[in-house]
Amino acid sequence: MPELVSIVVCAYNNWPDLDLAIQSALCQSHQPVEVIVVDNSSTDATAVEAPARFGTRVRYIRQPNTGDGGAYNTGLAAARGEFLQFLDGDDVLAPNKIEKQLDVFHSDPDADIVFGGVRHFQSLPGQARWTDIEYGDEDAGIEPFLRRDGHCLGSALGVLFRRRVLDRVGPWDEALYRSDADYYLRAAVAGCRFRYCP
Repeated sequence: MPELVSIVVCAYNNWPDLDLAIQSALCQSHQPVEVIVVDNSSTDATAVEAPARFGTRVRYIRQPNTGDGGAYNTGLAAARGEFLQFLDGDDVLAPNKIEKQLDVFHSDPDADIVFGGVRHFQSLPGQARWTDIEYGDEDAGIEPFLRRDGHCLGSALGVLFRRRVLDRVGPWDEALYRSDADYYLRAAVAGCRFRYCP
């Protein structure tokens, strides 16, 4: 039976972009997935629209704003999957992202974290612009992490975690505005094995 993947979406005043983020999580080529939306006390339409639009297809949790790290921690506590994807409310997953990264996990059972490139694109009107960011195919240990000033993996969008990593490394740091780089460094120090997926 295919592995359950938990996708934790951190929402804070992202509506209607959040609608696309949730749809991209629900419509992954790999199934089953569970989608957990953690709303950091949004003041926009999120609290009304997300539950009404998606109903029981997502688990909606509203909490005081604890930043992305706090939302990731809340989602992790609620998640049941063996693999976890963290996603911000203004991000979109490629349709086969989870499937491709699970293939890497299956080919290397010792892998703890699989990462890949991301595409940054504008959501404002005007001429379309985007930037593709790839991080290379090397193992992302401590040395490449430091050489790239902590940006060896990019945002959580491009990363898929095996649950055992999160159990070993512990919670995301809720005191940091951007907790991604801190988490990757802690994972590297803990001896986690990183693998690249283009």
